[in-house]
Amino acid sequence: MKTGINRRVSLTRAIALSLAVAVSTPVFAAGRKEAPDLKAMQHQVEQLKKQLMVMEQKVDAAVTEAAAANQQVKAVKDNVARANNNASIANANALNAMVAPENPDIKFRFAGSVAADYGLSSRASQGMAMGPGGSNPKSTFTGGSFMPIFLLKYKDLLEVEAHMEVMNMGAETSTSLEYAQLDLFLNDWVTLVTGKFLSPIGQFQQALHPAWINKLPDRPAGFVEGGGGEPLSEVGMQVRGAFPIGNMTADYAVYVGNGPQMQPDGLSLSGYSQDNNNNKSFGGRFGLRPIPHLDVGISAMHSEVASNAVTMASNMAGSSASHNLYDVDFSYTPPNVDIRGEYIHARLAPILFDDQTGAAPALVPSAAWKMWYLQAAYRLAGISSDPALGKLEIVSRISQSKVSGGIMDWRMFNEKRATVGLDYWWSPTLVGKIAFEHKIFQYQPSDNLLRLRMAFGF
Repeated sequence: MKTGINRRVSLTRAIALSLAVAVSTPVFAAGRKEAPDLKAMQHQVEQLKKQLMVMEQKVDAAVTEAAAANQQVKAVKDNVARANNNASIANANALNAMVAPENPDIKFRFAGSVAADYGLSSRASQGMAMGPGGSNPKSTFTGGSFMPIFLLKYKDLLEVEAHMEVMNMGAETSTSLEYAQLDLFLNDWVTLVTGKFLSPIGQFQQALHPAWINKLPDRPAGFVEGGGGEPLSEVGMQVRGAFPIGNMTADYAVYVGNGPQMQPDGLSLSGYSQDNNNNKSFGGRFGLRPIPHLDVGISAMHSEVASNAVTMASNMAGSSASHNLYDVDFSYTPPNVDIRGEYIHARLAPILFDDQTGAAPALVPSAAWKMWYLQAAYRLAGISSDPALGKLEIVSRISQSKVSGGIMDWRMFNEKRATVGLDYWWSPTLVGKIAFEHKIFQYQPSDNLLRLRMAFGF
């Protein structure tokens, strides 16, 4: 900017000098005859010079002001750049504070899964509202589910695991804590687990139930969240690990916890944060890998379940009942093949039960649960080198759930189920599933279902 102003000053001076020369030239050409006019013109030149000096002073002042303004603009730019740099540093520090703790011994990871489902049924599902003309809806998108998992590891000593399940239930959102546990690594063969953890009984709940791992869009018959058959979670303490036996590998888990409780709809094997009696639940699983790709396991648990009837003496018949459960499972998983199965047998002694409908509590006879499934899957990559066909997996499963004894409400959903499905794996953790399922109920009409699921694990 200063260079431009200097150029204008030089131009002004050149114009003034040119004007002076132009005025003076005719004067000298006229000779002595024009002497009076020469003095007048010289006077005008002097006036012009004075005006030029004034103009030069103003221009110099403008140049000085412009230089000062330039300095101010530069100072402002420097301040803005410094502020932007400070903001960038602050943002980076804030992000680092969230993503990576300052302690280098702590490592954090965020994982989980997302799933979306669709179902088409040949008959109305239980609990659906009646539509126009008495018909029930048979087709529905069941909404998405988000299951985040938070993992934090401290050195090689401790790992923290927390898993939530956020689901769309109608117009509301349901949130539940699946587990929140601390794993203390005592040595290479022993890990101490405390908090709320998935039940180590069997294999489906602790290893297969996540939406993107389960090869079919639903769980086997009876292996549901609730219903008194399969143990889901426990609040307490667990010791687990693995060790070699010759050429074989064994794994084990032993726990003690608050145990199951009676609810208005029956026995619940979910983990409870408070014990409603002084009798703890004990259980565990022992697994063995005798040959590569083959795993077999046996599980057992024992609990004393308190009655949910509140107006009774603690020594009344049925005030508590023993509950014993046994489980065997296996899996055979060579490349492109996945064959597995599980069987559960459980029995609850007679217990005083209150269904909270207003009726008086009644002594319920002994009840027994028998549940099993057998599942096989084959990835077509084993017989085809085509990239698209290699991502397809054929799945089939048969399962059965049966409750005997107890009350009619517990036996209402006794069923046999046959399912066939086809999975397409875009990646090892992104899968689309389609399955056809036939259900035969003991006390209800049979049902045919088409199920779709998209699931992603991360």
